[in-house]
Amino acid sequence: MTLYPAYEKPMHTCIRVNPKEQTVNIGKNTIDLTQQECLLLLTLAKKPCSTISREELLFTAWDCSYPIKTRTVDMHIARLRKKIGRKLIKTERGKGYSLQAIKLN
Repeated sequence: MTLYPAYEKPMHTCIRVNPKEQTVNIGKNTIDLTQQECLLLLTLAKKPCSTISREELLFTAWDCSYPIKTRTVDMHIARLRKKIGRKLIKTERGKGYSLQAIKLN
C-alpha cells in the first residue's frame, strides 16, 4: 500500500493535517492542535515511517539552528500523543521519533 505524507493525502484514509486550521483529522474526528504541535506533526508527516532525530525536529519545527540539550521535543510529543493517540508516534530510543502509518479502527 502506498503511503502519502499526511499533509498531502490521508495515510490509509485516516489522518490529515490542516496547517491553516491547526487541526488534524483522524478518521471522522477533528482534533485541535497548538501551533507548535501542528508544526511538529507536519515535520513528522513529511517523512512518514522514517525516524527523525530530536535535533532535526528542533531545527525544523522550532527553527533552532544550534545544538542544545532540551526536553522540549519530548514534552510536545507527549502532549501530541495525548491528543492523537500513542500508536501514531513511535519512539526510536536514542534516535528520535517517527509518524507511523497504521490502520485505525
